[in-house]
Amino acid sequence: MNEHGRDLMRRMLGCFGMVPGATSMSLTASERWAVLLVRTTSDEAVVALSKRFGLTCNVRVDTQKWWHRATGEAEQGLLQIVIAGPPHED
Repeated sequence: MNEHGRDLMRRMLGCFGMVPGATSMSLTASERWAVLLVRTTSDEAVVALSKRFGLTCNVRVDTQKWWHRATGEAEQGLLQIVIAGPPHED
């Protein structure tokens, strides 16, 4: 894992317990890139984390479900962050 990925993981672990609704965090990384996925139990948690980390928040729509999702990219695409809320039925 690269240094930026380790730094991001430390920052996320530091605020993880302070964001209501955040339930899990997964980091996949190599020496050159890192992808961080945070799952939440509420839309409010997605919005709070997106504001904290300066991410773009939107609503994803599937055939029968929708959910809030925040995404961001840094280091010329070498770092991706995805925060996903719970799915909602139409």
